[in-house]
Amino acid sequence: MLCAASSVIFLLLLPTTGFAHVRLIYPPARYPALDFISNQHSTSPCGVTKPAKDTSSVWIRSGQPLNVTWFSSAPYHGGYRIELLDETDETIALLTDGTNFVGVNDTS
Repeated sequence: MLCAASSVIFLLLLPTTGFAHVRLIYPPARYPALDFISNQHSTSPCGVTKPAKDTSSVWIRSGQPLNVTWFSSAPYHGGYRIELLDETDETIALLTDGTNFVGVNDTS
């Protein structure tokens, strides 16, 4: 099954008291790609309102490996969680542990 990036979205979620310091490289972020704004100043999910038509779709074949790549502008004791969403922004898969945010203690 093929899924368009407009209907399957990877999320990097931070606690509501945290600030985002990451930029999604691949697959590309939902337009507009405002990944560096803090989650306190943005809307869920993905930080921006879903556009009427997404022109930056990426097709991904189901069952194939996928490397999700992001850039972090600052090391901090934060965490992340990656989810796959359907076209209605409902979670269809949790790609990280699920019991906590991953990477909370990645820096010293």
